[in-house]
Amino acid sequence: MPSTIFGVSLAAAKATPGAKGAPLREPFGDLAGSLSPVVLQVPCVSIVAGGSHAGNKLAFREFSIIPVSAETFTQARRIAAECYHTLKGFIV
Repeated sequence: MPSTIFGVSLAAAKATPGAKGAPLREPFGDLAGSLSPVVLQVPCVSIVAGGSHAGNKLAFREFSIIPVSAETFTQARRIAAECYHTLKGFIV
């Protein structure tokens, strides 16, 4: 049931700005009563997965990074991807 609610909510959220040709974030700013633009959160990205479920012998379950120095969401995503691929070169 929760996945059905999420799907319907997402479809409604996409339909509202889509009809006006506006970006997806616009109705959420309207709902929040904010006149300033909505700011995306900084992504928290899982870099290394460990533990018994991951099929390796790492002593920890997960290691994540938060690229707080990024000025935009796109830059944060790029920083996270570069860290992931650089670390992968050391571990694999």
